[in-house]
Amino acid sequence: MATTSLLCGADLLIGDDLIGLSCLGAAGVPDGAGGHEYARHAHVCRILGRERGAAQAGGRSDVAAKTAGPIGATFTFVALVTGSLWGKPMWGTYWVWDARLTSVLVLFLLYLGLLALWQAIEEPGRAGRAAAILALVGAVNVPIIHYSVVWWNTLHQPASVFRVGGPSIDPSLLAPLLVMALAFTLLFILLHLISMRAEILRRRVRALQQTQVERAALVEV
Repeated sequence: MATTSLLCGADLLIGDDLIGLSCLGAAGVPDGAGGHEYARHAHVCRILGRERGAAQAGGRSDVAAKTAGPIGATFTFVALVTGSLWGKPMWGTYWVWDARLTSVLVLFLLYLGLLALWQAIEEPGRAGRAAAILALVGAVNVPIIHYSVVWWNTLHQPASVFRVGGPSIDPSLLAPLLVMALAFTLLFILLHLISMRAEILRRRVRALQQTQVERAALVEV
């Protein structure tokens, strides 16, 4: 998801330019027209290309990456808080620099970094490329989280569900655990789809507003 978002800005730019060139070739420029008239035709065709690009902007993969960030950050934050509340009666403390806890905290900080990038860079294409690079770097942390209980001696128990010998959890606890895992997965998908739809509409409105401003400036000329 994040990798393909690297191509979104370039793909949208190239697509608009090709549409503009096709429009310019089909419309033509009147004989004897000077460079100013040619530039005027080119600008009009570029606006038409941008409108078509705006209509397709919602399908870009960076939309999925951007909208998944806040949801993932929220889920990670809830996991850290509830884990700390559970750790107090079990371990006698809310927090220890355990390998699993520390790696999940790093994941949460990476999420915050992604959100900060999207907010700091206004142009969606550039923001998507920067966020994709950070996401690729942060992906290294995922196997560290999973195997932290294997590679280091931690307070967390080793894998007890997905293991070679089968789950070691009692069925009375395993069944509700799997049900809730499925429920939270479906919740994430639902929230993600809702957020993607809102982001698509937001980008289309922004692109159309920019197009109207350019058209108004062109009419004044």
